[in-house]
Amino acid sequence: MVEWFKRASDERNSTVTIRELNHVAIYVTNVERSSDFYRRALRLEPIPRPAFTFPGAWFRLGTNQELHLIAEHGPPFFRNHPGNHFALRVDDLDEWERHLKSVGADFAVKKQRPDGAWQVFLRDPDGQVVVLFTPPGHKSSTQRQDPLRQLGSPCRAILLLFLVLVLVLDLAIWDFPYAICHPRRFSCLPPAER
Repeated sequence: MVEWFKRASDERNSTVTIRELNHVAIYVTNVERSSDFYRRALRLEPIPRPAFTFPGAWFRLGTNQELHLIAEHGPPFFRNHPGNHFALRVDDLDEWERHLKSVGADFAVKKQRPDGAWQVFLRDPDGQVVVLFTPPGHKSSTQRQDPLRQLGSPCRAILLLFLVLVLVLDLAIWDFPYAICHPRRFSCLPPAER
């Protein structure tokens, strides 16, 4: 065992590198039914598939990854271990939950992992588990802050300084001398009743 770790450590210094996950392939019992699920429930984009000798369908996952559905052929179809799954990062789990409910998908309400990530587990028509998640620290639509909070601190500071400057200049030019002489100027009474 120690020898394997030493070899693995030596090999990390080589130029052999995995660049990215290219695709996830899952076996399905009915390509049309599963394709409909991945198109409608997960809104995946179908992509062209080479002319294999067996049925299947391919979908885009994010930018460079793909999902390959492979129809049952050859060896008997066996369900995966119930803990097997693949996960897709999304922007807004609240919106995804509403969408999944509207299309009648089989899913569990979102739950939070110990690291702060939020997850929604769902099953495709063959019982494959798909996880939709937002990473730790990600804000959902119900947790998002107001637009000023989304600006960076320097932008907020500049905006606040500008607003204070406008207020001060407005008071200095128009109202400040009048306010000193007439303190009731800022009351809630209409000008005729002051």
